[in-house]
Parts: sequence; C-alpha cells; structure tokens
Amino acid sequence: MTQQLHFTPFQTATTDIVPPVYQNDLTRTIGVLQQLQVLCATQGDVSLADLIQVVRDMQREFGDLSQLEHVIQSLVGRHLCQQLTVRHSVRQGNARTGTREAVKVMA
Repeated sequence: MTQQLHFTPFQTATTDIVPPVYQNDLTRTIGVLQQLQVLCATQGDVSLADLIQVVRDMQREFGDLSQLEHVIQSLVGRHLCQQLTVRHSVRQGNARTGTREAVKVMA
C-alpha cells in the first residue's frame, strides 16, 4: 500500500495516511534512508557521517536511551519558546518605538 494523493483544482493536496508496508529489515532501512534524504534535500549532499553526527548530538543532549518521541517533544517545546521570545521582543520594540513617536509628537 502506498500513500495516495488527491488533487482538485481549488484544493490543496490531501493524503490518505497509510503507513508504508515493509517486507523486511532491508526495505525498512531503505525507506528510512529515503525519508531522511528527502528531509535533508535542502542541505545539499548529506552523508551518513552527517546523519550520525546529528544522532550523536541528540544522544549527548538527551541520553542514549531516550525515546524518540521525548526528544521530538523537547525540541518542539524549545522551538515554541524561541518563537515566543522573538514575538515578545518584537512587541516590546514596537511599544518602545510607539512611545518615542508619541513623545516626539507631544514636544
């Protein structure tokens, strides 16, 4: 079974999520590597050494036995905190700019 894409003229692509069926460990490994290749495509040529380094960095940070779901959720939480910090900084910058402009108008 494969993932089926359905397109209509005024609609974005939707998918029927069907997990890939692997016949054995070899085809599962091929599938994982192909998915990693697609995800890393924007980085140019990615080697196995690059992938190994990413995994080693995650092992150092989260521990060798950490569940993948835990690592993902921790990284998502970190990303959300970064976004909130940036938004807060932008709002404070806009508030300061607005205050300065108000003072200039009053002067």
